[in-house]
Amino acid sequence: IRSVDGRPLPFATVLLLNAADSALVKGTVASEAGRFGFDALRPGHYRVVASAVGFRKNQSPTIRMEAVSGAYEVPALRLEADENRSSVRRFRNRCA
Repeated sequence: IRSVDGRPLPFATVLLLNAADSALVKGTVASEAGRFGFDALRPGHYRVVASAVGFRKNQSPTIRMEAVSGAYEVPALRLEADENRSSVRRFRNRCA
């Protein structure tokens, strides 16, 4: 998981959703390097959704898993900074 300028986004939340109904299949947290993985997936159609504090969430196109095999490389998900995060800081400072 990376920012739009290419920096890794450590500890981003990563969800694996069923593509048909968006049901949650698995979830994890990205490493400090922005990497993640899911084990023991069944064949099917999935989407990966990533989010991080201060960034807008993003999702992959539908991923088709044919059969249980080795690793499947998901193209890097890039998250755009959320312009509203500065207003959250201002709100937090006023409440402190």
